[in-house]
Amino acid sequence: MRLALAAGRLVVSGWCRLWFRETPALPLEIVRIGLGLALLAGYGFTSGHLAALYADAGWVSRESVTSLADNRWGWSLLFLVPAGRPLLLFHAVFLAACAAFTLGWRTSWAKWAVLAGHLSYAHRSPVVQYGVDSVLAGFLFVLCLAPLGRAASLDRRRLARLPGSARGAAALDQDGSRWRGACVRLLQIQLAAIMFFAGVEKVHGDSWWQGYAVWVALTNHEFANVPVGWLARNFWIVNLLTYFTMFFEVAYAFLVWGRQSRPFALLGAVVLHGGMAGMMGLYLFSFVMLVAQLVFVPVAWLHGAMRAWRALRARSRDALAGGRRAQAGR
Repeated sequence: MRLALAAGRLVVSGWCRLWFRETPALPLEIVRIGLGLALLAGYGFTSGHLAALYADAGWVSRESVTSLADNRWGWSLLFLVPAGRPLLLFHAVFLAACAAFTLGWRTSWAKWAVLAGHLSYAHRSPVVQYGVDSVLAGFLFVLCLAPLGRAASLDRRRLARLPGSARGAAALDQDGSRWRGACVRLLQIQLAAIMFFAGVEKVHGDSWWQGYAVWVALTNHEFANVPVGWLARNFWIVNLLTYFTMFFEVAYAFLVWGRQSRPFALLGAVVLHGGMAGMMGLYLFSFVMLVAQLVFVPVAWLHGAMRAWRALRARSRDALAGGRRAQAGR
């Protein structure tokens, strides 16, 4: 009986250490800012094409959406919004929610509005959605469960100004920190699963095993972003990129958990997604995946980067002020 109780306590203790560690706010908040910028860029670009993308007279009618859904649940708020000014107003409100989410203003409300809006756009016109939209939806759902607005946000500034309030510095730094740790762990597992299954899918393809899958992508007119003549004369580089992509995506899910192997996994992710952005033009997807890597970056590194950024800003302000004084002295 005692042995069973001891084993039970060990299991519970291990489970709590895995999921409910005290976690600082900064990693999730930086991910929030990055995803908010990605949403603003992605949906800001579509602002001039709303009628074509999301109106009944556009590319995809409401009836077509029902047939494309294939009996899956995919309801959208845009089913209730007619074309014209109501659609423009909906889009403006959504972009405002994305801006509030990015800046960390009223984040507890803004994050849910952003998730609802993002899913509404995805379900209203599924033919124009691709992998980054599914990735964003998964990350946003976890962020909606997390306590946000505790660092690098307007909410933090607002709450820090409350004198003598229980929602002071202690609340900002500690409240919900164990649950925050569980949300960080969820994002980590989600990211590792995305990379792993992307690699497994490639393992099933003959073009990946034969080493020319990257060539197929680079010669596709939708993704052609670099001249391929030099690569054609040095096809071994295409083989290397193909095999690296396939094997690294599978290996990432295992390497990223080890303390010693994690830097190599993160460096490989930077190389992989930086290459996809530069060579295939997948800027938004690559940016989102690189932002997500921050959930694996040690917090000390993030704080060091923040201190360096503040110091750089301070030096820039001092240099600007010095320049103005010098001009005034003339």
